[in-house]
Amino acid sequence: MKPAWTPETTTHDGANPDAPRSGPATITAVLSKQRVRVTWPDGVADEASLALPGYAPRVDDRALVFTDGAGARWIIGVMNAPRPSTLLEEALESPPVTRVEDKRGRLLFEYDPETDRAVLHAAAGDLELSVPAGALRIEARDGVTLETPADVRIRAEREVDIASEKAGRSSRVRLQPGEMSLASAVVTAAATRAEVLAEKVGVSATQLESHVERARHVAQVVDVRAGRIVERAVDVYREVERLSQTRAGRLKLVAKKAAQLVGENTLVKARDRMKVKGERIHLA
Repeated sequence: MKPAWTPETTTHDGANPDAPRSGPATITAVLSKQRVRVTWPDGVADEASLALPGYAPRVDDRALVFTDGAGARWIIGVMNAPRPSTLLEEALESPPVTRVEDKRGRLLFEYDPETDRAVLHAAAGDLELSVPAGALRIEARDGVTLETPADVRIRAEREVDIASEKAGRSSRVRLQPGEMSLASAVVTAAATRAEVLAEKVGVSATQLESHVERARHVAQVVDVRAGRIVERAVDVYREVERLSQTRAGRLKLVAKKAAQLVGENTLVKARDRMKVKGERIHLA
């Protein structure tokens, strides 16, 4: 048998609001420290006195009201009493920051659940991560930053592979013992001064273009092989200490104004015929 004051069996006489009734009701007004106005679930308003020592009623509290044999209504229980959190309650409800300290009281590890941030501290000395029987992987959604006023060293006995890939495009730097390879769609290098020291340099490209203010080449032997060579310049000066030789199937020299051939001894020889043609020819 259920008690008469349960929500399912609130007892009252709907025809007579003053009839004895018991059950849950909502406090709608605080009349005094010991007296409140309540509203029953069917909307009927009523008044009740407090029978709970230490209880401070507030509007919207859901209380349990009991009607005694004399018809007096009493608050004998509180079913729901929402309260704003105080600073102390919020501090007690907030999860504490986790800290790990060494024997000297220096902070080693800190985790703040409010910001979801973990920090590993090394107050003094070195910090070492050792995985002697496995691999070490660092993964971060928002990036990885290494910052130090000193040096950064990366060493590997086999290979160092640095790659950036997105949407089918990639750039990669690969280091192996005695070998380095760089692969990318675009490579840009900027420097005040750049030097390349190598025993052998090979360049293979579909098209090679260079823009320089002044170029100087120093070589023991220069060997150029091409299907066609086109040179354009304002002035061309060539100085040869010993022999300058041109061997060609056909040789054509064209000068818009004047052509000079000067030598201490000059020999012009033809195996078949020689023609000297001009409006005037002077032989001296």
